[in-house]
Amino acid sequence: EELILLTEDRVDTQVQELYLLLAGSPELAECVQDPPADGRTPDEMLQFLKSAISGDYPALPTETSYEIKYVPESMEASSSPAFYMIPPIDDPGENTIYINNGGTGIGSLFSTLAHEGYPGHLYQTVYASCVLENPIRHILDYQGYTEGWALYVEHETYDLNELYTEQADGLARVWSLNSSISLGVYALLDLNIHYNGWTKDQAAEFIEQYFGPQDDGILSEMYDTIVSEPAYYLKYYVGYLEILLLREKAEARLEEDFDLKEFHKFLLDMGPCPFPVIDKYMESWMSGR
Repeated sequence: EELILLTEDRVDTQVQELYLLLAGSPELAECVQDPPADGRTPDEMLQFLKSAISGDYPALPTETSYEIKYVPESMEASSSPAFYMIPPIDDPGENTIYINNGGTGIGSLFSTLAHEGYPGHLYQTVYASCVLENPIRHILDYQGYTEGWALYVEHETYDLNELYTEQADGLARVWSLNSSISLGVYALLDLNIHYNGWTKDQAAEFIEQYFGPQDDGILSEMYDTIVSEPAYYLKYYVGYLEILLLREKAEARLEEDFDLKEFHKFLLDMGPCPFPVIDKYMESWMSGR
């Protein structure tokens, strides 16, 4: 019940912010309908991100490299838009990002590579490999932390994409809000279908509140996708929400002493673990500032 209330509150707050942005600047809606094409290669985007994040994220403790590969055409329909291959525990320098040419739309590759590369999974994984001293921590899996971090930093890097910032003021925030709201709606569907037992008709009514009338085939596909893998969206959205709540707590407590780069360093130094543990240690971190 608490997760549902937290998610509803965040989605409603972001819907209001998005509405006010679009109402105050009608040209933003036109820009969203016609997203700019990015002529950079994936490697150029990753190199740009690697440099651009230095102001808000700590430097990696070691040099690293990566290889970009592409999903075979025969697997595009069943693969994610992109994914990062976690390297072997004894060879953390072997980093590979796969890109699905059939799953990345116009203008979406930059944010996708931020999620999978810098400052997302690749950056996070290499950092953890350097700072986590106990070997057992390298094999424990906390997907709420890892996917929550990648989604959080993906949204943090929208403002770094010059295609948005140069096209219109506020456009980067509009794209970020639009993506966050969509994932929040999916998370609410996930929670309500599996916890409250929503039927397909109840889910369809909820979907149409946010996205308008939908084809019955699309509604059935969305419902069946969520039914087939319980809690899939929660590791992304709830992890992202937990990090936002931690940040807002630290900002409110520390006020002018809050430093975003130090907050990110605290999270990365903690490494993957349950959020109640992070919250406990953050109390000590805030007390020492």
